[in-house]
Amino acid sequence: NTENDQYISEKKLFETNIGETFSVSVQVELAYENESTLFIKKFEVEKLSDQEYKTRNITFSSIEDKSNGERVKIDGLEAKNRLNFLFPNAIRKYSMFRGESSLNIFSKKNSNSQDNALINLVNLFSDSNLYQKYASKASALKQIAEAEMTDFTRTNARNLREYNILESKITESQREIHKYKSIIEEIKNNNDLTKESKKDLEKYIKNAKTNEEINVRINGLEIKKKNIDNLITNDEEYNIPLLDDLWVLLNFEQFQDDFSKKINIADEQRRSLQQEFDIKKGETKGRRDLQAKLLNNTTPFPIGVPDRYTMEEMLKDQICKVCNREAKLGTEAYNYMESNLKDFLISLEPVTSIEIDESLFKNNYIKSLASMALNHESYISKFRSIESEIIDKLDLNKSRKEIATNLQKQLDEANDDKVKLFGDIDQSENSLSSIMTNYIQWTEDIVNNEKNLYKLDLDLQEEIKKLNDANKAKDKIDLESGNNFYSKKLNLFKDIEKIFIDIKDKKFDEYIVKLENKSNEIFQNINVDSFIGKIKFNLSRLYEKVDVKVELVQEDGSKFSSPNQSLETSMHIAVLFAISQLATDKQKEDYPLIFDAPTSSFGEAKTASFLNQLNENNSQKILLTYNFLTKDDKGEGKIKSEFNKVKRNKAYWVKLSRPFSEGMLHTINTIIEDI
Repeated sequence: NTENDQYISEKKLFETNIGETFSVSVQVELAYENESTLFIKKFEVEKLSDQEYKTRNITFSSIEDKSNGERVKIDGLEAKNRLNFLFPNAIRKYSMFRGESSLNIFSKKNSNSQDNALINLVNLFSDSNLYQKYASKASALKQIAEAEMTDFTRTNARNLREYNILESKITESQREIHKYKSIIEEIKNNNDLTKESKKDLEKYIKNAKTNEEINVRINGLEIKKKNIDNLITNDEEYNIPLLDDLWVLLNFEQFQDDFSKKINIADEQRRSLQQEFDIKKGETKGRRDLQAKLLNNTTPFPIGVPDRYTMEEMLKDQICKVCNREAKLGTEAYNYMESNLKDFLISLEPVTSIEIDESLFKNNYIKSLASMALNHESYISKFRSIESEIIDKLDLNKSRKEIATNLQKQLDEANDDKVKLFGDIDQSENSLSSIMTNYIQWTEDIVNNEKNLYKLDLDLQEEIKKLNDANKAKDKIDLESGNNFYSKKLNLFKDIEKIFIDIKDKKFDEYIVKLENKSNEIFQNINVDSFIGKIKFNLSRLYEKVDVKVELVQEDGSKFSSPNQSLETSMHIAVLFAISQLATDKQKEDYPLIFDAPTSSFGEAKTASFLNQLNENNSQKILLTYNFLTKDDKGEGKIKSEFNKVKRNKAYWVKLSRPFSEGMLHTINTIIEDI
């Protein structure tokens, strides 16, 4: 209806001078009996500059060549009417197909309305539609007879009030029945669409579940990997335990030993010097008594060593806990400990200035150092455990790194599984997640719809019973009114209507059987030497509506769980061929079948069988395909020798002229080669 830039040849535009015009057109010739008509649609293009152009003057016309040699040109609306006469819109829908997905014309999703496309076909090509016209006429006559009967009864009935009530009930029931049927039909149509949509997803559901399982696995591995990495990172901050856990003191025990030894030596030297000083001066009796007690002229412990409480405990237990020997009351050892304790207690008393002056050392820092050394002694066990702590920590982190490496390996494998999964299917991860969500939701919707349909059907049957009861009561009053003529007339038209409806249904069923048989015959020819199953047409009636579903079953009648794309495609093609042949038999007219790449899922052997089956059909077939194309040793395109086995009337190879510039569209030139 409008000019479209995509139809303009870049090559032609490049070669046209500025200011010049050229036409873009498409021509189709239709042959009908001994006459032909050429249909032409075109528009003009004017080149304004190297970058600009404009389109104008879109036209539609035809040139008719009559059998007597006369040529007539027809323009505009009359030409379109002529095209619709020769190639009706009702037929075109079942003649032109783009890709495999469009071949299933019986899917409600591929229909522009809720009508069943197969029902339309049957009505178009069978005698069923003819009897429907008669049934409709009989129904109209029945309604007239009902009106006449009602008018007569109203005039003669004694119980008119009851009659009016019954008519009101009939009208109300009819309205309710119509409402219920409309709701049920709408829900059923929606449910059928949902089932089709769900079925389309089934081939991806396994992948969706696999993807979900992989994602769960990846998430779990990533959490474990993150946790182990955090532990490694935290525990490899070795500067922290260096001070906090005293690792810096790993080799400190030797220094501690040296430190203690130096203190002991200094303390011994101090006491020795003090002893020499006290003996030499001999200024106080206490000091002299102390000196007299020296055994073997050795340097005694300083006063207060052992401490007061230890000495009191040893006196009480009569044991020297320094040398672990008995010191019974009255013995020399016992008396020595008792004297030493008294000396310590005396040392606690305040000293006079004279005594201070007589002391060799003014301060006793060695005692503080000894206390410090003693305090450090408590860390010796810690010093000795540091090395094992460090080794354990290093071993632990080494083990964690091995775990992290293994987790990363598992993560890589899981991600590889995901890459492989999406390499095998034509869906993205987001699409698979959406598919899984939709599949679950649609499954729930189908279950809910089935429940609603069951409940609505019960309500409908109840309303139908009310209508039948009211009609019986009304018919009884009609009979009692006494007019036998109107009664017989009404019953006659009821019988006529039923007869035509029964014949219509019978003709419909017969055509379905014929279509099923023809479809299976063609289906087997397309799938030679293959496991194929059988095409089954399932017919159902819902009130006045008829529904037919086409599916693939096994020989025993059980459904295929998930037929592959090739089988489904060949099934749809077989049905289309069967329709084409039956249409030709019915109308004695041939219509073309036009396919664009319908067999992408076929292997070459099956494609050859399909093309040979095409040749068996006398109707015209136009098919575009990229099968049988390959390259020779030089990388040049060629057609495989298997194509020579394909039966055909004409074949053309459409290819690009080489060389061409990959970045300049106007360098593209098409070659059409007759093969």
